[in-house]
Amino acid sequence: EITRQGRKELHALLDWLHEIGVRVVTVSTPYLGAIVQKRHPGTELVVSMFGGVTSLEMAAKWQALGASAIILYESKDFPLIRAIAAGTGLEVEITANLWCMPSCNQRFHHANVDTASSLERSPRGEYSLPLCETRCSLEKYAEPRRLLAAHWMRPEDVGFYEQLGVSRLKVLDRSSTTPFLERALEAYTSRRYDGNLVDLILGLHRERYSLPLQPRRLARLARAFFRPGLLDIARARAFQRRSQPPRM
Repeated sequence: EITRQGRKELHALLDWLHEIGVRVVTVSTPYLGAIVQKRHPGTELVVSMFGGVTSLEMAAKWQALGASAIILYESKDFPLIRAIAAGTGLEVEITANLWCMPSCNQRFHHANVDTASSLERSPRGEYSLPLCETRCSLEKYAEPRRLLAAHWMRPEDVGFYEQLGVSRLKVLDRSSTTPFLERALEAYTSRRYDGNLVDLILGLHRERYSLPLQPRRLARLARAFFRPGLLDIARARAFQRRSQPPRM
């Protein structure tokens, strides 16, 4: 958004989204939000959880820029949820089934790595080794309490968060399989799930770990692994073993 060519591509994307009927856009930077509103006034602006809002003051600044809702990363920071819900006119949204840890010091780096590796012009073949996930997983295995403190909730607890001021839930994520998303949506909308909670939590459900073995992904993975200048194939197996979901 800060280069002439980038702005041209961004405007084309926003125009296309508006043309097909999109009226809500989620952004992580104020500058990008300003571009959206200037290009298409009236578009609802939602602040991404990677906007990094951690205080009432930050939320108020986003509200002054025209945002109508905010997604909090720290979904178990109850004082923050209450403060933003009561002190602003913003709708508060949190994640329902994220297994990331509170106060994670690599969350922005992780998001940037995933974004860069998924770009069409990425030299890494739309793939990257899960270094952040591996480090995170090792911490959870060393201290299982971190799994309980992660950013997920039971479907039965939705009402509790509503009492705090939460008005929207973010069910993750876009890379998951349709059966998983249907199961998670059904559980959180009905506010009940009688099965294993692992089946609902992003990062733990079985479907996620079967995706790399699907034939349609092999060609894309090959583009990344058969480029020695980018990835060390000898180490990939070790990372794969460390990234297996825990038995619960």
